[in-house]
Amino acid sequence: MAQEIKNEPPRISSKELVDFLFEQPYCKIRFLVSRNMAKARTASKYSYQLHERGFLDVPSIGCKKKVINPQLWDILTR
Repeated sequence: MAQEIKNEPPRISSKELVDFLFEQPYCKIRFLVSRNMAKARTASKYSYQLHERGFLDVPSIGCKKKVINPQLWDILTR
């Protein structure tokens, strides 16, 4: 999946950002910002692009959005 993300347009340039999205089944945009991987706007843009391409789910929970990796979630909940 990581290779598909890197090869398909629009290309996500930050390898660290992509790797982080696949370390845990979910994260918040602020987690990415606190690790200095991206600014909030960039992290949100990347997560939305990955959501549009079917790699991530971005549900609103309360007033915050979570970034969920559904494939990793499925593996961990089996």
